Amino acid sequence: MKRYIIGHGLDAWSFDEAYKVARDGDIIELEKGYNFTIPKGESRHLEKCITIEGHLEKNNEGILYTNTIYGEFILKSGAHVTLKNLWIEPDEDKAALMVEEMSILNMENVVLTTKVENYSVFILYADTGSTVYGCNLLVTNQGCFNGCEATFENSKFRDKVKLLNKSRVTFVNSILELPTQSNNSVHIEDSSANFVDCNISGSTQNDLFPTMWVIRSEVDLVNTMVSRESTVGEYVSALWMTDTSLLKSNGGNYSGLVLQGSTAHVEDLSIESCVDMDNGSLMLSKGILNFRAHYPERCNLYMEKNSIFRGEEIYLNKVINPNIYVGEKCTLSLNSLSFWDSSKKQLKSGDELLIAHPNSSVSVPSVKNMFFNDIESN
Repeated sequence: MKRYIIGHGLDAWSFDEAYKVARDGDIIELEKGYNFTIPKGESRHLEKCITIEGHLEKNNEGILYTNTIYGEFILKSGAHVTLKNLWIEPDEDKAALMVEEMSILNMENVVLTTKVENYSVFILYADTGSTVYGCNLLVTNQGCFNGCEATFENSKFRDKVKLLNKSRVTFVNSILELPTQSNNSVHIEDSSANFVDCNISGSTQNDLFPTMWVIRSEVDLVNTMVSRESTVGEYVSALWMTDTSLLKSNGGNYSGLVLQGSTAHVEDLSIESCVDMDNGSLMLSKGILNFRAHYPERCNLYMEKNSIFRGEEIYLNKVINPNIYVGEKCTLSLNSLSFWDSSKKQLKSGDELLIAHPNSSVSVPSVKNMFFNDIESN
């Protein structure tokens, strides 16, 4: 293994010279404070198994990246490239990193960002058969994973992330957010995704884009928050599952959940507003499903068109009249329904927690008031 130092010194290599002579396993190191610029209109193709690394410095404000690469790298021909301690910034409308032709990309302490106005491409793009791993990343523009595998830990994505064409992507202890744009934070189509201890938040624009849009895909969330807040206080779903999608969830908190022709297996889940079920959806709930009633005008559980809900226990936190609506040919089966009002106001005789269509199947025991005596349901 050889190490090639590129920089300003008399004995330093240029990047192109170092890459030309480097062999698999070699390291190309940028001198502290050295920035490398790829000429506009060009890219650098990486077709070897090498490491490219820079340097970090710690100061009172945090971590300082001392090396910036301006331009685009394209991994091809089964390359295996490791990037460490680098700030990569396209200075034209090109990607920072493209991973193609069964290549493998490992990243540690890497920032992908750009100052290009009206930037229109994916800053990180991984194509069919490629593999990406990232730890301690900051990605400020859109990323796309198309038919590939990827894992990210302790990372932050500040623009839309798109999974397509049988991609399999895992996020661990990461943040995915879309601060201002009108779009989904996460778009998953014909793919699968795992989120463990993550925080996923949507745009605050006054639009109807859910935070996470899932189409014909499988999503597994563990102790993960999926939120969506509107600046005008209107309800917008955070997680939208459609077209035979499958949700597996253990713990966590969602602003809202929509199931359209989809299935959800959840355990000990908190919902800030409501669950909407339609088109023959199925939801199986283990443990407590806690409706916090953040949007009091929204029905907590709304079921239509042959949907089925079976659960162990539901907590209701506010009377909405009704909290639960069971539509025609729908089935609701609960072991326990509890009313928990933080204001300690007793349920009134006219309060209707549940309304069911005559042509539906409902199996619900007495409503348990968590502060007062049990109140029998009608």
